[in-house]
Amino acid sequence: MRYGHQDMLDQSSCMRGNIPCIRTEGLPLKLPLPASSSDNAIVLKSANEVTTRDDADVDALELILTSSKLSQTAGKSNVALDNALNQTADSALDHLVSADAELNKWFTKFLYRWLFPTFLVLVIMACLVGLTDAGKSCWQFVIRFVKPFMHEDMEHRGKLEGASKRRKTRKKDGLPASDKDNSGTVGSIEAPSSEVHESTNTELPDGLNGRQIGKLRVYSKEIGKGSNGTVVFEGSYGGREVAVKRLLCSHNDIASKEIENLIASDQDPNIVRMYGFEQDNDFVYIALERCCCSLAELIQQHSLPSFSNTKGLDIELWRWDGLPSAQLLKLMRDVVAGMVHLHSLGIIHRDLKPQNVLISKERPLRAKLSDMGISKRLQEDMTSLSHHGTGFGSSGWQAPEQLRHGRQTRAVDLFSLGCLIFYCITKGKHPFGEYYERDRNIINNQVDFFIVDHIPEAVHLISQLLHPRPEERPTAVYVMNHPFFWSPELCLSFLRDTSDRIEKISETDLIDDLEGINAEAFGKNWGEKLDAALLADMGRYRKYSFESTRDLLRLIRNKSGHYREFSDDLKELLGSLPEGFVRYFSSRFPKLLIKVYEVMSKHCKDEDAFRKYFIGSSV
Repeated sequence: MRYGHQDMLDQSSCMRGNIPCIRTEGLPLKLPLPASSSDNAIVLKSANEVTTRDDADVDALELILTSSKLSQTAGKSNVALDNALNQTADSALDHLVSADAELNKWFTKFLYRWLFPTFLVLVIMACLVGLTDAGKSCWQFVIRFVKPFMHEDMEHRGKLEGASKRRKTRKKDGLPASDKDNSGTVGSIEAPSSEVHESTNTELPDGLNGRQIGKLRVYSKEIGKGSNGTVVFEGSYGGREVAVKRLLCSHNDIASKEIENLIASDQDPNIVRMYGFEQDNDFVYIALERCCCSLAELIQQHSLPSFSNTKGLDIELWRWDGLPSAQLLKLMRDVVAGMVHLHSLGIIHRDLKPQNVLISKERPLRAKLSDMGISKRLQEDMTSLSHHGTGFGSSGWQAPEQLRHGRQTRAVDLFSLGCLIFYCITKGKHPFGEYYERDRNIINNQVDFFIVDHIPEAVHLISQLLHPRPEERPTAVYVMNHPFFWSPELCLSFLRDTSDRIEKISETDLIDDLEGINAEAFGKNWGEKLDAALLADMGRYRKYSFESTRDLLRLIRNKSGHYREFSDDLKELLGSLPEGFVRYFSSRFPKLLIKVYEVMSKHCKDEDAFRKYFIGSSV
């Protein structure tokens, strides 16, 4: 219709081109305007439904040709759009866009723009929750992500479901709700809810500055620092003094791994205890057993006389002759015992060093393994992590396969243990030199044992632990029962049992191997290294061959058995039994014990009488 007609639709497009035909229900349709400049108009009214060629149901359009004078055109066909073009209603319907086609186009646009991306996000979140069902970090991530789109009651329901899953997981894994700690009190490892606490600096009720996060109080006093922004503070958890390890949320994977491994290994007294953990918007806080210092601090402080009483630990780490004291040997063996426990659970520590060994406050002092943020737990029936395992660890304490990013087995911990034992014996020295050259020397196997040459048992053990090939290193159980850690009683018992074993035998292989160690064990004549008073006493009863290892072992057995019959002068010469007695012979024949141990390990380690020396009664 002409522009300005009284019945014209209020749309500028009505003049020419495609006229939008608006109806009361459904979607807009488009119909081409005839090319004629006559006063024709398109009028829409309700009619019966018709079916187009594509079988789409549309409202029938009855097209009526009209003009400014309707009476003049009353006799014309009511299906023609224009006399000149002679277009019919059927041809006009070819130009119509059906309602279903428009609906499909709109639905497709909606599907790709909104529905598909939303569905994809939901699938990804479901996978994250499924993969970390027992962990709280991913669940918190999901809660944060969907929180703007959830009602408060749904958020609360999610928290309850998360807590329920954790309880089911702990029950399935057989983890106790509480267990007895070293002091005899009952302590529990409590996991906080998925709620992220708000944390602000505030004055705590006991007058100390700090902050309260859930059940955890974190005081402002800093007592240590670690890698990746880790800081350790004093604190309390459930009324118990604790050390609070604070990690950045960006390193949440490290915190989760440490919490998981601490829970798994909590039953061992040589693993630092964990009492609980909390989280706020920025940090993860782990409440750990409060210890007095690290092994590194203990060694450094007691290697200098001016620091001998630091931290109130008045202990003797080295004897007057430079050998490690019984207390230091115990602390080193505690480290090995903790490693035995971890390895039995399939956990590889991967970052063993003196800074990660803590000294407890209890008496006697006990060493505890800590800082297991990069520990890895082997899957069942697996002996290594991967062929391209990551080279995590601390510079100077990593095994060569870690530095090369190779396959990592339990042997990486044994290599670090060898460095740690060397460090303790030598008052803080390292077998691979100074800090800046250690990694290069480890790769090239440039090690020097000259500082510990006066302790043959230490050389024997450390050289095995630092073997460049991991398959050649011993197990942690072997280390814990090595002669380096033997007490004087066990040393004397082993030598006496060996003498009894070879007294009357014809096993040429065993005897030949035992006599083959003469040169290293005592030289050519062991009688030359004994005092005249002892030689005079032993000559009264029987003859000994000073060139035979068997006879030297027989002398040690006989004299220890008849110690009470000695004169006071001879007792004073030999020392008390067994400490002084063993020290007398070991000072004159320092390699005798380890050489005899090597021979008996080859021939008799599976015999019942010798099993305790090689496998140990405590394992």
